Parts: sequence; C-alpha cells; structure tokens
Amino acid sequence: MKARHLNDDTLGRARDTLYDCGVTALYSLIAATAAQRWGLAPTFAHLESTSFQVDGRSNSDEPPNAPVIHIPQGSSREPRPDLHPGMLALIVEPQAGMPGLMHPRSGHSSDATACGQLVSEHMPQCRTTDGTPSLGADRALSQADNLQKLSATHVPWSPRVPATLRAAQVALAQVAPQVMSPLREGARWRNLTSTEGGVEQRGGLLYSEPRQTQAQHTVDKQRLKQRAKAAQAFQHLGGTAWAWAAEAPPTLATLPHSLPATYVQESTVRPTAHYGRRGRPGQGAPPGPVVDHLEGALASRFAARQALVDQQSGFLLATNALDDTQ
Repeated sequence: MKARHLNDDTLGRARDTLYDCGVTALYSLIAATAAQRWGLAPTFAHLESTSFQVDGRSNSDEPPNAPVIHIPQGSSREPRPDLHPGMLALIVEPQAGMPGLMHPRSGHSSDATACGQLVSEHMPQCRTTDGTPSLGADRALSQADNLQKLSATHVPWSPRVPATLRAAQVALAQVAPQVMSPLREGARWRNLTSTEGGVEQRGGLLYSEPRQTQAQHTVDKQRLKQRAKAAQAFQHLGGTAWAWAAEAPPTLATLPHSLPATYVQESTVRPTAHYGRRGRPGQGAPPGPVVDHLEGALASRFAARQALVDQQSGFLLATNALDDTQ
C-alpha cells in the first residue's frame, strides 16, 4: 500500500461501507473475534453509558434518520446551551478491560429506553464459545419494559434495582447487618424474590460496610434539613397564642409525627397577659386577656440514625438466575 492510495476518495468509500454495515455491529464482531483469539471467555460483562462533549456545532434541530447520531445543542445535565453532547454505551469484559460492544447515542437520549434497546438488538452478538455472558448494569435496565426485552433475549442479567421503587424501599428498610448472611469481608446479603415488571426474578439485598462513611454523610445532611424544619415549626407553634392551656398539649402531640428527626424533650405552658394598647402599661392598669404560649426544647432522635445509615449502606440487585445456591 502506498501513500497515494490513502486519499479522500478512499476514505469516503470506507466510511460509506461502515455506514451501510453499521459501526456497532462491526465493532462487536471484531471484539468477539479478538476475545476468541486471545482466549478471553468472560462469564459476565458490565453495561454503562457515558456522556461527552463534541466540538463543532449541532448537525440538525431534529433527530436525523438512524443510524446517524443526533448531536443536539445544549447539555441536558448542565445549564450550558453552548455545549453539544453525545453519548457512548459500553459493554466491557472484566479480564482485559476490553469493550465488547460500543454503541454511540444521541446526547439527549435516555438510559431508561436506550439500554433495553441496546441489549435486545446487540447483546446476542456478544456471545462467545461459552455462551452469552451475564450482564451487569445500573438501575436504568431495571425498568419494566427493559426487563420484558431482556426476557426475550434469554440473556442472564443482574442490574441494580432503583431505590425509588416502593418494593425496593420496603426491602431496604429491612437492612440489618447483624442478622444478614456474610458474603465476604465487609459485605452481607439476604435473598429475596420478586415479580417486578411481570418477570420472575431473584433479588439480593446487599449491605456494604465501606459505604458507611458516605451513608453517614447522606443521612446527617438529610437530618440537618429535617431539624431546621422542626425548629421552624416549633418556633411557629411557640408564637401561637392559645386561649386555654388545654388546647396546646394535643397540638404538641401531633408535632413529632411530621418531624421524624426530632422530638419535644420538654415543654411548658406559660401564661401571658395582654394589655389593650402598645408600650409599657401604666401603674395600676388592669391586664387584658390572658393567653398561653408554649415553651420548650427539641432533641434529635439518635436512636433512629443508625438504622437510616444501615439502610443507606444497602442496595438491591436483581437477577433472572433463579437458583438460590448461586
């Protein structure tokens, strides 16, 4: 091959060929061949997507026809209208860190919809001589419609379950390291079952001791906001004038239910006389009506803090491998 062979016409024809073939399908074929020649037979792979900025300008206001990538204007994650974002989905095998699948995406595409489409269309191309590797992914793959697509491909999977699901919140509230089974040093787990999204699956409630530091920071930050809200509510309650002392205690009893981070440690009812005009009352002036005001102090609920830290230190994984011995 000589230098004159590498001209613009040759490059253009090569790009046209890549366009017709599809860069995602071509790359997965190259990666699968390389993995086979190097003796890499991964038993699991990880799916993740990352965003990046493209220099230049957006190629159109409306998304072009596939497989052209839409480079829109304005980042969806940052208040930067001058940026032109793109995205790249990767499936990486863990032994050599080699991407088994690379799929470019529009900069404004959603992980919740794109991940399921990527797996259903391209995951069978990641098959090796030992079959399809088990797929690990983040919570975007746990959407109900994505689970339906995964079931059709017969790919073993184990994505993380979003903590925003009601069933996940109930499970995470059961994190108790002292009664969970040891998994490895600093980690414990508990077996669960689920039919989320209409797909039978086995869940794992996992507790990670190294997550305690970040969990404490998260819990304390949340509780600080709750304590500020409690102090404001109690101050407002203390500034309210009650006609009878008997009205204040029932109102005070309802306060802790809406303020989980604090409780009323002590409280008293102080009677206060009101006069008919502003300023210091004259000598011998009779007082007006007598009203009652609440006084007291709030305290933090430290007993509940550790339970919240343990809950923040846990997470949920789901898998379609229903054998609980694995």
